Amino acid sequence: MAEVLYDAARVWFPAWPAAAWGLAAGAVGVALLLGARRAGRRGVNMARAGTVLAILGPGWALVIGAGLYGEHSRLKAALRDGTFTQYEGLVHDRPSADGSAWLVESGRVAHWYRYARPGLGAPGYLRAGPGTGGLRDGDSVRVADVDGKIARLERFDR
Repeated sequence: MAEVLYDAARVWFPAWPAAAWGLAAGAVGVALLLGARRAGRRGVNMARAGTVLAILGPGWALVIGAGLYGEHSRLKAALRDGTFTQYEGLVHDRPSADGSAWLVESGRVAHWYRYARPGLGAPGYLRAGPGTGGLRDGDSVRVADVDGKIARLERFDR
C-alpha cells in the first residue's frame, strides 16, 4: 500500500505566507503614512518609509504571490490532465559530491532533485536535507514529475 507524502492537487496555496507578508508590509506602510500625516514636518522620514512599504508590500504580494500561485496551478493542472511523467524507483539521499541533491533511481535512469527549504512556499514537493520530508535512503517511491518538479509523491511500504 502506498502512502501519499505530497499531492499538489490537495494543497490549497503553499505560497500564502509570502503573499501575506507583502500585504502586512503594505498595511504597515499605510499606518506609517497616517502617522506621518499627523506628525506634520517631523514625519518626513516616516512618510518616506510608509510610501515605500505601501507600494512595495502589495507589489511583492501581487508579483511573488501570483507567480507562485501560477506555478502551483500548473502542477495541479498537469495532475488533473495527466500530462506528467510518472516513474517508480528508490530514494538515494547522498549521491552528489557536495550533498546538495538527492535522486530517485528508476532502472537505469536517475532523476535528480535539489535539497531546498520550502521557505517562500515554492510549488512542488521539497526536502530540506537527507532524512527529511518523510523519506529515508532506500525508500521505494512513485513520483509524478512535471518539468523537474514533484507534483505527487507516494512512498511504498518496505
